[in-house]
Amino acid sequence: MAARLAEAADAAGWAVQATYARGTKLDRQGGPGKVVDSLAVRLRRGPDRGVAVWSGGVFYTGWTWTTDPVTVPVAAAYRPLLARVVSGAVRDVA
Repeated sequence: MAARLAEAADAAGWAVQATYARGTKLDRQGGPGKVVDSLAVRLRRGPDRGVAVWSGGVFYTGWTWTTDPVTVPVAAAYRPLLARVVSGAVRDVA
């Protein structure tokens, strides 16, 4: 899904940056848990920003915001795309 989000956002005129990491999650006691891969896709267009995060191959979280204090603090053009990713309507091609 991350690849499709990045492709769709790029096609819609967003600047896209993806970050990959591998590390351990914390267990219930705060110690090291199992090793997981994580991926964050960061989007930027004008004052609007968005990020979506996958952990262990599963969508984990996503949010939007703006750096423009005059506009509504949600990137309206990004919200529908994120909703499609979360619902599974957009599937990964990789």
